[in-house]
Amino acid sequence: MSHLKAGLDNNGKFIAWRSVSAGQAIVPQSLACYYGMPRIPLDKTTLEGTFDQPYEWPTERVAHKIVELPVPRALLTNSRLPHIRIRLRFARRCSRSIRDTLPCSSVWRRSNWGHPLAHAADGAPSARGVALQEAFGSVVAQVVEVSIGASAGKGKQIRVHRVTCLIDCGLPVNPNLIRQQIEGSIVFGLSAALEDEIVIVNG
Repeated sequence: MSHLKAGLDNNGKFIAWRSVSAGQAIVPQSLACYYGMPRIPLDKTTLEGTFDQPYEWPTERVAHKIVELPVPRALLTNSRLPHIRIRLRFARRCSRSIRDTLPCSSVWRRSNWGHPLAHAADGAPSARGVALQEAFGSVVAQVVEVSIGASAGKGKQIRVHRVTCLIDCGLPVNPNLIRQQIEGSIVFGLSAALEDEIVIVNG
């Protein structure tokens, strides 16, 4: 379980952020399973994307409680605040200047951010979301165009129409392999967010 909370001042300025969560630790269980290594008591990867996010604001708290559960865990293969201008204002923590890096400047332009989106084919209004993260020596920015429309007998249905992704990974030895890995990761992410399901029967 994760609980996220943000704080704004009277002018709508982002001033505080809190992330508290509880769950299993993936790395100790994976190392024990794959390599027979002893279980380590701490695992900072339970908080990846929270304590190491690239944004900076006056106040924040990030906390996680490791909980042991019987379900095996492993690693996957490898307000109107979500606005690029606002995110860039807080993006000061990356090892290289995010404001000037390729993903930020290019993803804004290539996604046509700032121009209104047309409605989806079924008439549902469309919207954009943006994500920015530094991990494993790369800076990645993505803009996703989505709509929420009615599906026959199934209520609301989220549709992803386009994902614009820019990555600064340093020297590209094999650009085609980079493209394949990024496209694959987008598919994995969309599957995890929208489609994947794990069903446990009889324990």
